[in-house]
This record gives sequence, structure tokens and C-alpha cells, in this order.
Amino acid sequence: MKSQEIAEQVRKARLERGFTQKQLGRYLNKTASNISDIERGRVQVTAADLYTIAQALSKPIEYFYNEDLGDDAIGEFIAALRNQTPAAQKQALDMNRLWLSMVTMNLDAQATPRNEQLDPAQMQTFLADFFQFLIQYDQMQKQFNQARDEILKLMSDNGIDIASLLGNK
Repeated sequence: MKSQEIAEQVRKARLERGFTQKQLGRYLNKTASNISDIERGRVQVTAADLYTIAQALSKPIEYFYNEDLGDDAIGEFIAALRNQTPAAQKQALDMNRLWLSMVTMNLDAQATPRNEQLDPAQMQTFLADFFQFLIQYDQMQKQFNQARDEILKLMSDNGIDIASLLGNK
């Protein structure tokens, strides 16, 4: 791929995200002029800068090489996943695998005529996946609640009126 095509993708992603060249420059410790040079293909973007640009603009690296990820949401999911810790990545992937397994089982069940019974092995797999999903969901809910409480405390400690932010004056 030509550096000009990468430059065009950088500009496109920046505009999609609503960033100015100056804002993107802050992420890279560069000036708006430097970003302009990158976007016009006047300078080649380094691999390190492209990685930082991808993080700043919530895009996977593949986006800048025009690789088809099928959907913007998929690209955003990949970018968000890559920005997580390895433990959080594993948890998110496990939850998605469990969810997809349950969706597949549900579709299989709907396709089974009412006078036929579901395969007992499939049913056992579904139940195991379902209960594993519930356990993971409960753990995630506890993590969300803990993060919420920490954010609310941090806001309160910094004198931020939460009620006014939410429009509850």
C-alpha cells in the first residue's frame, strides 16, 4: 500500500472522529502542521505514530491499510479490544464466545420442528454455556458497579456536582 493511501485514511479517520489536526497532534506530541504533512503524504507516518493514531481515533491498524473488516462497528470493537489489558481482552472474548454459542443454540432450537426433540448433547452444551455466561455477567456487573462507584467518588472529591451534570438540579 502506498503511503499516500495511508495518509488519506488518517485524514478520513480524524474527520470521522471529529478531531482537529491540533487535537490529533496532541496525542502524537506533534504540531497541527506535522499532522497536515502526514495527511497530505508529505512525510511518511511511522509505525509507532500509526499505532498511536489508531488508538486516538479508535480504529484498528488494519483500517489504515484499507483492509475490509466488514463493518465500522467491527473495527471499533477490535480497536477497543486491543486497548484493553490482556485479562480484559480475555474476559470480553470469552463473553462474546458464550453469547454467540447461546445465540446459535437458540437459532437451532427455533429451527427444530415442535414434534422433534432437541439433541440432548446440544442442550447440555447450551446449559453449560448459559450458566458460564451468567457467572461472567455477574462478575462484569460487579466490576461495572465498582468502576461506577470509583468514578462517582472521584467526581465528588473534585467538587463536581453529579446531579447538575445529569440535569437533575
